[in-house]
Amino acid sequence: MECLYNYASTYILGVGIIDGEILELLWSVLNDTFRSTCSATTAHQAEVLDDHMGDSNWKKTINMAATIAAKFKRAREQSRITDQFYRGITDQQDSGLINTWEDEISKAEADQEQGVANAVGKVMARKVKTAAGRQEIELHLSNMELTSNGATGKAAWISSGLKLEQAQLELRET
Repeated sequence: MECLYNYASTYILGVGIIDGEILELLWSVLNDTFRSTCSATTAHQAEVLDDHMGDSNWKKTINMAATIAAKFKRAREQSRITDQFYRGITDQQDSGLINTWEDEISKAEADQEQGVANAVGKVMARKVKTAAGRQEIELHLSNMELTSNGATGKAAWISSGLKLEQAQLELRET
């Protein structure tokens, strides 16, 4: 889990998220183009792919201003939504606790810039609780439903139904 906080662009100071997997957009178009050149010589394939790459780059160059303007508009809107979400969370917390968290993260980011390995990851991993697994939830619900006469509750029936459905799916796959 620490790797997520150290290397995911969401948690790196000063890094933004634009399109995510931009290269896959280019490769999906080139895959279609390549299929049309399967019977061509290697030199012809290279020439066709090179032409398509050049055309793609030319279109990006021509539309760059409009693309940047549209992405900037989306980024401003997303920033507004993120700020509202952040305020919604922090308004419910003690301001001293928020200051402590911000100080811990600032110190970890400074440490990481100085070469301390996994400094941010260690701080973030301490703050995140992992969700309960299916078995833990089933056990908790079953314990809550125990009646004085030992009758089976709704959670046990639902759990049995899910297990039967999973078994049916596994049988279909074989």
